[in-house]
Amino acid sequence: MAILGIGDASEYDTNLNTDWKKVSDMGCRFVILRATTTSFDYKLNKPFSREDTRHFANSQTIAFSGIDRWSYCWFDPRPAITAWEQAQFFIAAVNHAGGPGNHNNRVVLDMEPSDSINYDAAGLVRARAWLDIVSQAGFKPAIYTYPSFLEKFNKFDIAWMKNYELIIAHWEVIVPRVPFPWYPGGQLAWQYTAGMNGDLYGFHSAVPGKTAPRICMAVM
Repeated sequence: MAILGIGDASEYDTNLNTDWKKVSDMGCRFVILRATTTSFDYKLNKPFSREDTRHFANSQTIAFSGIDRWSYCWFDPRPAITAWEQAQFFIAAVNHAGGPGNHNNRVVLDMEPSDSINYDAAGLVRARAWLDIVSQAGFKPAIYTYPSFLEKFNKFDIAWMKNYELIIAHWEVIVPRVPFPWYPGGQLAWQYTAGMNGDLYGFHSAVPGKTAPRICMAVM
């Protein structure tokens, strides 16, 4: 039986009016919240970790909704910001917000590039270090990624990733393509769309008058 949930919620789409009871009433049983990300300090000329501005408030209000809460780190693979720094900041942010929720201490590492940030082999090593540090702190991390990104790294040793559960993002398909080292159907959750109108689910954009742009629906 599929369980419906919100595959991404962040400061972009969860303002003070977000109605988590409505999210629950619409049938969503879990939500993956962005806990931490990075921004760039132009004075120091380096990236730095920061908490999503809605993570703490979302975590507090979700606790009364009956929805299972997971928190995720958007990981920055650049050498200018260490895996240790990102992991420690993430652990502190999640603990301050009340822990990862009620699902076996599960948290999520978001492993994907951005418009200006790309992974290389060294970036994968740093992501693995983050997973090791967070695991040693007592959390149970899963990896969020998408097939075409990970398939670029098949020439490297990525078999270690199978030690972690997979959340696969593969939109507008009937069945997701699950990359090596996982097996078809072996994913923990599948993010199947990035285009949901979050307003229908009780979310409201941080930009007045716009629909919530970042709501993604998932099943597990």
